[in-house]
Amino acid sequence: MIVRPDGEGTVLLAGELDTLGARVLREHLESWFLRPSGRRLVLDASAVTFMDVAGLRVLVWAHERLGESGGELVLRRPAHPVLRLLDVCGPHGLVIDLD
Repeated sequence: MIVRPDGEGTVLLAGELDTLGARVLREHLESWFLRPSGRRLVLDASAVTFMDVAGLRVLVWAHERLGESGGELVLRRPAHPVLRLLDVCGPHGLVIDLD
């Protein structure tokens, strides 16, 4: 995770975001939520090779958790497997940055 002085964090997601990967990501994000200054979290999903509903569930959970404290989660450059799942299941309010 890269954290800028303004409190924005960026995480590069890579590989499979399945049940195991989602569990690891959630544990990692839990530590982000312990930071008092973390208001914007960017998840770069350009290197995700597979994502299922377990992965989507973690993204929605993180989005809702940040939203409760006035923060924002941005899903940046989602790879094709991520976009395909979002197309089928819906974006669930996630902010998606395609650039």
